[in-house]
Amino acid sequence: MAEHSGWSASGFEAMMLCPGKKVMEQGLPSYANSYSAEGTVAHLVLTWALREQRDAAAYIGRVVHLDELGNVCEPVAAKFTFEVTDDMAEDVQVTIDYVRQVAGDDVVWVDTRVDYSHALDLPEGEAWGTLDVAIIKSDGELIVLDLKFGRGVEVSAGQDTPAPEGPVVDRKPNPQMALYALGALRRVEEILGEQLTRVRLVISQPRVSHRPSEYDLPVEVLEVWARTTARSAVNSVKNALAYDDGPFEDFMGAFLSPSEKACRFCRAKATCPALREAALSTVYTGGVAAPEDFDQAPSDKAVLASVSVADRDWLDAVFPKLEMIEDWAKAVLAEIERRALAGETFKNVKVVKGKKGNRAWDNPDEVAAYLKDTVRLTTEQLYTLKLKSPTQIEKLAPKFDKDGKPVEAQTFDDFQLEVTKPKLQPVGSKETGGPRDAPARARDPARM
Repeated sequence: MAEHSGWSASGFEAMMLCPGKKVMEQGLPSYANSYSAEGTVAHLVLTWALREQRDAAAYIGRVVHLDELGNVCEPVAAKFTFEVTDDMAEDVQVTIDYVRQVAGDDVVWVDTRVDYSHALDLPEGEAWGTLDVAIIKSDGELIVLDLKFGRGVEVSAGQDTPAPEGPVVDRKPNPQMALYALGALRRVEEILGEQLTRVRLVISQPRVSHRPSEYDLPVEVLEVWARTTARSAVNSVKNALAYDDGPFEDFMGAFLSPSEKACRFCRAKATCPALREAALSTVYTGGVAAPEDFDQAPSDKAVLASVSVADRDWLDAVFPKLEMIEDWAKAVLAEIERRALAGETFKNVKVVKGKKGNRAWDNPDEVAAYLKDTVRLTTEQLYTLKLKSPTQIEKLAPKFDKDGKPVEAQTFDDFQLEVTKPKLQPVGSKETGGPRDAPARARDPARM
């Protein structure tokens, strides 16, 4: 089992928003899902490529197995199995290209553990995380980069908010990235003996945008954020942890604050009473409708218009909370399923056998050899051939030098692939997602 930090950088913003989260999650397992598992594989590709100085395409076809906690494991213990696909490699390559372009000949750290306990005024070793990439520039700048492989809304590396008075702005770095930077600064000072002056926080989310989000700030501003905002959040969490023997309603009112950001990755989502209350009060605003409410529908046009406006206002107000409510409902269902499969009984739940999956060979290589050598089936009869993707075909094209002359030619049995441009231009393209509703507001969730 992988070791976990007591104050993880990725979960820090949620604790800032809901100090009681750490209390509610105590004792609850942290299971991976298919999305987080896929993100783990993408991070592995990034690490392999940067350490081995290769492109992501070099790992297409590599298979990674992960257990229920999201740790790499042997196939027999796997809950998730991912093959590095052409699309995954293409997306990760966006981040690789950015790192290479920005780093040049400067020092690059990859998949490095950093400790930021000092910044949060905690004992050494209590607060740490593993950053994806750190670049130590020769001009005194530290660049800290995090790859996010989600398809959700874009995550910001930070933002400036105008203060109520004067030209001063409120600097708001992404909390996860800020903690990584503070830990990296300490490590640079300890290992390299250098004190850097500026920090650039970078979030690369290639499946949302090929342009990373960047946020620059002086080191002293980052340290002020740590001493004020971050340490204040830690103290609030400590107060929640120290709460004892008082009414739970008081604890809920003081330390639990449900919101889309705070609840998204919370392990207590399914059983948190504050989230349940927030979800149900939103759904049942104005009380539950009774059958008789529908007996006499208004017929007057003015009344209908009034009702229509009220409905529209309610729909407009509830829309920003729908994702939170939907996530809560899914978490409740998952918790019921987990407990039911563990033997716990519910009055309204019954465990039944699921549908059988598709049949598959346990030992495909042995079966293929038997069918080919003994049954005498041909390769065409045994296998289903699939056309390679545009990106894979592009890599078969000849390489051209700066003058446009081919460096080498790729030959195929009876013909030669002739290309008139340095890069093939495939006719096909990625599918474009259909339209979807989106809140008319700035959204910046810390989606992984």
